[in-house]
Amino acid sequence: MSTVSYGKFTIEIPVKVKLFIDGEEVPSSKGRTFTRENPARFDQTIAIIEEASTDDLNRAVDLAREVFDKDKYGWVMNYRQRVRVLYKTAEIIREEADRIAVTVALENGMPIRQASSCACLSRNLRILRRPCR
Repeated sequence: MSTVSYGKFTIEIPVKVKLFIDGEEVPSSKGRTFTRENPARFDQTIAIIEEASTDDLNRAVDLAREVFDKDKYGWVMNYRQRVRVLYKTAEIIREEADRIAVTVALENGMPIRQASSCACLSRNLRILRRPCR
């Protein structure tokens, strides 16, 4: 294990990434994983990622469809609620900018400074806010 820091954020690598199904992080049903290597340093594994099986994918899609059909959170038919969700998403991205920068830098083998000023991050925030006007 080693650590990478930027701003207020420190990450221990390798990061263990689980599947996100029904609002929870869960392991793969088959127990299989794959690794992601730092392209700038091939000897450094940056993530160990759970490999989703067809069963995992079907379960996630079925649960998402169920939530959508039941409109459990009231945002499917309610424009104002969808706007709140998009604004909250943009807010979380802004709050997590340092963590996102470290992740982008490690995944792409670029300097953290370059990753933190990545145009895609600010463009994504604009895209999220556009339908809210």
